[in-house]
Amino acid sequence: MKAILVPTDFSLAAENAAVYAVHLAEAIRADILLCHAIKIPSEEAVIADEYRPLDDYISVRKKADSDLEILIRKLRQERNHHFSYEPYHPAVHHRVEIGGVTDALRNVVLAEKLPFAVMGMSGEGGLNRLFLGSNARSVIDRAEFPVLLIPSDCTYKPVKKIAFATNLNKSDLPLLQWLVNIVSPLGTEIILTHITAEKYDKGKHQRQVDDFLNQVLSDISYNKVNYREVKSIDVSHGLEWMVEHGHIDLLAIAHQKPGFFTNIFESSHTQRVAKHIHLPLLVFPGPDRPMTVPLF
Repeated sequence: MKAILVPTDFSLAAENAAVYAVHLAEAIRADILLCHAIKIPSEEAVIADEYRPLDDYISVRKKADSDLEILIRKLRQERNHHFSYEPYHPAVHHRVEIGGVTDALRNVVLAEKLPFAVMGMSGEGGLNRLFLGSNARSVIDRAEFPVLLIPSDCTYKPVKKIAFATNLNKSDLPLLQWLVNIVSPLGTEIILTHITAEKYDKGKHQRQVDDFLNQVLSDISYNKVNYREVKSIDVSHGLEWMVEHGHIDLLAIAHQKPGFFTNIFESSHTQRVAKHIHLPLLVFPGPDRPMTVPLF
């Protein structure tokens, strides 16, 4: 199935992400698969009265199916309103999975061979929650597939320029190839963005840059990949600068380790980063978790 996975908890942020996904799906000629996860209580939890009785599962499932049908009608109205003259109309499918959100999404991605997921970026508790709900944080920490995070106030616009943050490692090349496969039909420009300190060994650094870019030229057949170096005291400041001044529509980055995004968004620079969180953020699995999804 050539489709985008869109998990939903029926929140406003999730609905906004689903609307964004429909527009993106039209652009890249894909369908939509909505997914809602229901966690069944364990026997111990039921005995401890931590959950409602298991008999309530049927009503919970019916409510989920009903809410999904309502969301599908909204998305189809959005599709028909905006794409009535377009040659491709994304189909919208849905399914309910049993289990925790992260495991459910991983199972669906593997079973259906889906290329990536689109999730809403929000969370109760404000700035101290990384602008992500706990589900989104768990997914990006454990996912073996790309996740596109959509801020709750973000509306879709054509993705003409993407900043791909790179540390010049060869492990970024498969991620770049995946991204090229997605956006090349759109003619999107990809800016390989390397953030470096003011003080460094210029000769050694330039050799590293040259080696990486030569590998890109050898492996990636796309003439809209360019390179930009941003000098900054740290990654968070550099990303902030690129988002503010780079005229980009989307930021792509590889997840390095657990807590990586906490370091970026919960640092002393949180307030400044927060005002730029209107951009979609594409998160790739880090090198410790190779992607298990097919090329698009």
